[in-house]
Amino acid sequence: MRIDVEFRAVRPSTVSRARVALLARAQLWLLALPLLCSVAHAQPVNPDFQRGMDALQAGDNQHAAEALDAAYRADHSSLALLNLGIAYTNLGLLNHALDALEGYVRQADPTVDAQNIAAVRAEIDRLRNSNAVIELHATPAEVQVELDGQPVIPRAQELVVAPGNRRFVVSAPGYQPYDQTMAVPVGRFALDVVLQPVPAIAPMVAPVPVAAAAPAAAAPPPSAAAAQTASPPPPPPKDEDKAPCLLGETCLGPLLELGIPNVLGGGAHLRIGRYLGAGIDYQVIPMLHLGSVSAGTSLLTVEGRIYPFGGAFFLAGGFGYQHVLARASKEGATIEASVGIPTFKAGLGFMGHDGFVAGIDLGLMFPLAGTDVSLRMTAMPASTTGTAQAQIDNTVSQLQSDARKGVHNVVRALPFLFQVNLLRIGYLF
Repeated sequence: MRIDVEFRAVRPSTVSRARVALLARAQLWLLALPLLCSVAHAQPVNPDFQRGMDALQAGDNQHAAEALDAAYRADHSSLALLNLGIAYTNLGLLNHALDALEGYVRQADPTVDAQNIAAVRAEIDRLRNSNAVIELHATPAEVQVELDGQPVIPRAQELVVAPGNRRFVVSAPGYQPYDQTMAVPVGRFALDVVLQPVPAIAPMVAPVPVAAAAPAAAAPPPSAAAAQTASPPPPPPKDEDKAPCLLGETCLGPLLELGIPNVLGGGAHLRIGRYLGAGIDYQVIPMLHLGSVSAGTSLLTVEGRIYPFGGAFFLAGGFGYQHVLARASKEGATIEASVGIPTFKAGLGFMGHDGFVAGIDLGLMFPLAGTDVSLRMTAMPASTTGTAQAQIDNTVSQLQSDARKGVHNVVRALPFLFQVNLLRIGYLF
């Protein structure tokens, strides 16, 4: 970029007030600036300002920016800020240019410099609307940023960048730098950069001489149509940045379980991101037969989980239903007892995030109202009469009433039930 600046000499007789007329004309994407007339009270010429104006007129924008910055630091002249913004614009350092031009708008006299202020505000709007505005989100927060080899400072986490092939280098002490060249079109985009720590101990490898690489051919500039429709390609994903599961950060899969008192079980478990999860499990003690008596239990639980530290440890809460079934037979008569206990479940444990997982957990189940007890007794028809069957029915009714009271008393006496899963093993996709 180059800006041509034309100066008109000031007559020595004009001592009380000097007029300096600036005509700025930018090439390529920089539109022509209007004629800017700045008025300043007569004072000795700052040598840095004069040196900067000479360099700007000669097209040496780098030295012009250095000299005009020194001039502004010396006397805080708004005219130095204005020309410093022009030099930075020619260098492509648009963040610095906006800082200087916005500083001029704040510092200039709103009455004397009203026309110049309006022109500079129009140029500020043009710079923001005709270039790329990149929102930079970096980890760690304190980073140094270079654009095409020049250090830049984001303004409210934003970088204003001229369209084209641009090289971004983001670095921080103790971290490996991010270095990426990308084609940047006009528009607003977000750039997320996560720097990785430098390994504590670098491997000691003998140096291997290598031949100097030939300079890479410059990439052709993007066409106008591509610049309007394309978006800057994201940096190539690193292994740790790739989505761990088929559904991105949401992982789902089956598990097998061994526990106490319900021994065998299976379930489906869900992990959403680093901090949330859920599960549904069905666990049983198979029917055990001891002589004429057989018994078994089953437990169905549904729970939500919170992983407070983003790792394997979790806290859980949900609901369960514990069912107990027992049968006894003697001389052709069978009695069957069924007890269903709804519960609130709270627990804690450990479970992985994705892929092959193994875990362990403890759940406490607090009985709720609504415990159901049923008792059924049958006898062989050939060994009973109508009167005997009626007596059996009365006996069963009395036993069922007594059993219901007994079970309710036991449930109320128990502070909680429990289920310890000694091993959960499975795969989350």
